[in-house]
Amino acid sequence: MDMFASNEESVEINFKRPEEPNHARPCPLSLVCELIRPKRGVVENKIRNVKPRIDHHESGSLPDDGESSSHELNVVDESSELLSSVQLVNQTVFSKESEQHRNNSDVVSTLISCPGGTFMCLHVNGLPHLVLVHIFRHLPLSDRLLRVALVCRYWRQLTHDPDLWRQIDFRGRLKVNDDVLARVVRYSKRVTSVDLTDCKNVTDAGVENMLSVCTNIQKLSIVRCQHFTKRTFTNISETNKHLRELNLSCCFPLDDISLIAIGSGCRMLRDLKLNQCFKVTDDGVTELVKLCTSLEALSVDQCTKLKGSWIEALVGSCSQLKMLSCKECPLLSENIKLLSQLRHLTHLEISNNSNVTDGVVISLIHGCRQLECLNLSLCHLVTNDAVDHLAEYGHRLKSLHLVSCSVSNTALESLAKCPALQTLDVAYCNRVTFSGADLVSSRCKGLRYLGLMRCDQITNDEAETLAKKFPQIHFSTVLLDYKRVIDKANQHGLLLPGSRAFESLVVDKPPNLLRFL
Repeated sequence: MDMFASNEESVEINFKRPEEPNHARPCPLSLVCELIRPKRGVVENKIRNVKPRIDHHESGSLPDDGESSSHELNVVDESSELLSSVQLVNQTVFSKESEQHRNNSDVVSTLISCPGGTFMCLHVNGLPHLVLVHIFRHLPLSDRLLRVALVCRYWRQLTHDPDLWRQIDFRGRLKVNDDVLARVVRYSKRVTSVDLTDCKNVTDAGVENMLSVCTNIQKLSIVRCQHFTKRTFTNISETNKHLRELNLSCCFPLDDISLIAIGSGCRMLRDLKLNQCFKVTDDGVTELVKLCTSLEALSVDQCTKLKGSWIEALVGSCSQLKMLSCKECPLLSENIKLLSQLRHLTHLEISNNSNVTDGVVISLIHGCRQLECLNLSLCHLVTNDAVDHLAEYGHRLKSLHLVSCSVSNTALESLAKCPALQTLDVAYCNRVTFSGADLVSSRCKGLRYLGLMRCDQITNDEAETLAKKFPQIHFSTVLLDYKRVIDKANQHGLLLPGSRAFESLVVDKPPNLLRFL
């Protein structure tokens, strides 16, 4: 039985979108704040006194939730959600001259009086078509297809709007197959972004069909799709001339031949990720960077066959490169020094490399004066001398990671002179003490994160003292991080039994126990 069936005491409920008046204008933010905060009770009283007149839309109806038997809309209960959403979308405000719409059967929304003699549209279907599409665009794909489309026919039509499907995100959707992918990409001819990360059931044929339909893709991600063959990589190179961003991380079948083919067909690439592509060698990357001269970001983490001879070609061809990540790549020191010629480089990650020495770091900072983020973690040969030069010449340095480097309080004293420093991680640096951490925290006014994990000379009491003295800084230690997890769980109503006992155990036992936590 329809819960909205009309009777003698109820009003007729219809859904019909109104035409926007010519004098509609955006709701000023001050008006929104005035409605939500100081006059919330007044607004709710007005809502109680206004009977909603909502016409039945030809293409939609409200879903029956099976709980209401009074045939009335509980506008008061919905007012809080509606008023809070006012800040997120551009509401339509009607002038006082439009008061005639209050009694018009074509009006979708309940109007409430606002300061200044205006009326505000409250019902969600009264929003413009483009505004609703913009809201739905922020919902997960499953909510669009399985929830939004079931609300009413009008919303179902909106879920097929081409603008809603310009970005297709199937990350982690293990049930997505070639058929599902084919149906979704047909919703729009202007698809610009596709993410198939961990889509194990999508085959080469499915990708080929998608690429034939979506010819304007600018961003493509197929991470951990190890079942794809050279057929997929060939299709990418032949059909996507406008591709800007490509992520092929953990695509183990990718080799030099496929990489060169992609470089030949996608010469407008700006961002390329090849992490853990173990078949890629120096020869393949060398040819790639010669073809894709517009590269601005390149990531080749854990590509164990890259020795560094490709860096010379990178420096010569991609002079506008801004981001380079080579974590756990066995690059030679003489090749790393060549990176100092990249004058526009802002982010560099060369962690876990035994060939990175003080000389290499000094050469880099003298050449790359635009560096903002530098990761030297697990480069055990980096000492205080290199950090001194970073502090002196790295005026734009915002993030510095020195995990397990051979640095001490002297390095922190030097870094205290860096005005732009926001993130500093000196975890596992056993020579760092409380005095060094206190000094850099007090002098670096912009510091927001200081990693002190397993700095065993800093006791738990000293770490808590730092956290209380500098509340704006996130200090990372085993105990402090654990307490944050407990506090966050308690805020969400999750009580973890035995947390106090665990905390006392951590405090009373020697620091060596922390390695097992």
